[in-house]
Amino acid sequence: MDMYVHNYYSVEKFQAAYRGIIPSIIDRGQWPKVDKSFKLFPPNMKKRDPGKQKKKRHLTPSERSGKATRQVKCPRCGEYGHRKRTKKSAPKPERKKSKTDPTPSGGNTTRTRATVAKEAAAKAAREALKATTKAFAVAEVVAAAEREVLDVAQLRLSMHHLQPLQQLEGMPYFKIHAWSKLTVAILITCLAFNRNLCWDLQVMDEVDETASASVDPPPKKMTPRKKQLATKKADYKLKGSRTPENVFRYAPSSQQKEMQLALLAEQGYQSELTMDNDDEQIGVVKTQAKYWAIFICWLLGNGCLFGFNGMLTIEDYYVYLFPKYHPTRVITLTYQPFVLATTAIFTYHEAKVNTRVRNLAGYMLFFLSSFGVIILDVLSSGSGGIAPFIGVCIIAAAFGVADGHVQGGMTGDLSLMCPEFVQSFFAGMAASGAITAALRFFTKAVFENSRDGLRKGAMLFSSISCFFELLCVLLYALVFPKLPIVKFYRSKAASEGSQTVTADLAAGGIKSLPNPLAEEDRVVERLSNKQLLHQNMDYALDMFLIYVLTLSIFPGFLAEDTGSHSLGSWYVLVLIASFNVSDLIGRYLPLIEQIKLTSRTGLLIAVITRFLLVPAFYFTAKYGDQGWMIMLTSLLGLSNGHLTVSVLTEAPKGYKGPEQNALGNLLVLFLLAGIFVGAVSDWLWLIGKGW
Repeated sequence: MDMYVHNYYSVEKFQAAYRGIIPSIIDRGQWPKVDKSFKLFPPNMKKRDPGKQKKKRHLTPSERSGKATRQVKCPRCGEYGHRKRTKKSAPKPERKKSKTDPTPSGGNTTRTRATVAKEAAAKAAREALKATTKAFAVAEVVAAAEREVLDVAQLRLSMHHLQPLQQLEGMPYFKIHAWSKLTVAILITCLAFNRNLCWDLQVMDEVDETASASVDPPPKKMTPRKKQLATKKADYKLKGSRTPENVFRYAPSSQQKEMQLALLAEQGYQSELTMDNDDEQIGVVKTQAKYWAIFICWLLGNGCLFGFNGMLTIEDYYVYLFPKYHPTRVITLTYQPFVLATTAIFTYHEAKVNTRVRNLAGYMLFFLSSFGVIILDVLSSGSGGIAPFIGVCIIAAAFGVADGHVQGGMTGDLSLMCPEFVQSFFAGMAASGAITAALRFFTKAVFENSRDGLRKGAMLFSSISCFFELLCVLLYALVFPKLPIVKFYRSKAASEGSQTVTADLAAGGIKSLPNPLAEEDRVVERLSNKQLLHQNMDYALDMFLIYVLTLSIFPGFLAEDTGSHSLGSWYVLVLIASFNVSDLIGRYLPLIEQIKLTSRTGLLIAVITRFLLVPAFYFTAKYGDQGWMIMLTSLLGLSNGHLTVSVLTEAPKGYKGPEQNALGNLLVLFLLAGIFVGAVSDWLWLIGKGW
């Protein structure tokens, strides 16, 4: 059939024979390809195998049309001027490296001496022109700097409100006096130092920019890569530009640095004086005397509860004197309303209260109350009765007022510092219970076999407590405010708008008075107590529930409702000592990061789970042995200390100094409210016992 088809095109007589079945085709392109009735293929046409496609030939570099390398944008970093090299696109040995370099990379070209001499002369001329231009630019920059300093001097002399700078952070700074002659002399002296500014790195950038601008080269067609680099350079110079406000920012000498601090302080930047020196100096200040401050916080925490814990620890003496009045429960219940009311008043007026006066008044009242315990016992000659018992209750109320001063004030003051101070303070509060218990063991053992030994041991213990409270007064008044790390954090809080640290800064030697002109412009905003409470309601609830449970069991239930065991009169002391020691250990557990509770939900779940201890104590007191009771008491103290420190160290994070102070006072208020409710709940154990 193929033969006939081919003959149809070549022999004329065959065309007439097959004209009926083969249509007239003028061109081969008209041969039918879709019509299925024709089973014939066009002549001279080969069908391609399915799936086989024609391959394109790789073009040579001379045949390829495209952009130069410097105009190609990298798909990864988005910059111009580079792309991935392959074996096919790698530069050949004889290709030129760039348009401006006439020398091929593959070999050397011969140059005549005349050409070399011309190139050297042109290069020398360019360098000479560049040096001359740079010299003119340097002179112009120095002259401009001198004009700026003279303008600043005229402006300062016209204002007539120059005030001498005080000392901030204990560091003497340069003082500018209002006398015109002295001011002019100082500023003219600084002109000589100001000439060195042009050799600073950033001034050299300005010189290079001025030099390049003065040459006025012919405009060039910039590639995208060059445009990108020019934009980056412009942004960098814009960030480091010099303005009249920071004329002395790059001064290499100490006198120019003092002048800079003086100008900043005059414009109201009080906080910059301590924070803008260098990061290394700030880091040294933040760690200087840190461990000494932590130890003092531990002692101050001891003093916060040492006196009242002393009254609770000598409860065996009060039970002996006043057996009909339930002295343990009554003393605790008398103490709580006063501490709660005092703390609530100070929390409401926290932003306006002088923290130093508040804490000193509290520690002084602790000392006087401890001394009053001794005076009352001497006046009553160690006899019982209603009058001495009322006197004991009045002293307990005085301890409550003192605690309302100190506990909230110290917690708020330490909350604006590092968390280690808060942890150490509350660990000291727990240690006061352990120390008082140990001292009570000692005094009881010493006077156990002597006549009237119970009274002598109690009075010796009260004397030790009185001495320790006096030590706390001296530490807080004379030592603590002068520590460098304490001054640093208080200065930082003052720069954030805190008004409660003014007296503390003055006691530490920082007597900076705020600039009235700067105070008009600076408006410090802080969250209100209501907003802070709304954001931290779960933390406040944690503190409340922790101490509701603790005080409903300790010390009243442990002292009166645990029955009699083989330890005899030592049994109550052992239980109280077990609680105090385990509470102290629990307050140090958050220092181990692996077991520290930081989740807000986890803290709330742990606090609620503690209420399972109530039925455990009930059934242990009724059916259990003394070993089980000691174990439960230790678990109560361990959980109490751990959860307290975890909440108080996590809550203030992320707030400014004044807000941290207010939040610390709020949490202590809920803590004391929980203690009050727990002390009232302690009376529920007496239901059904005839009282």
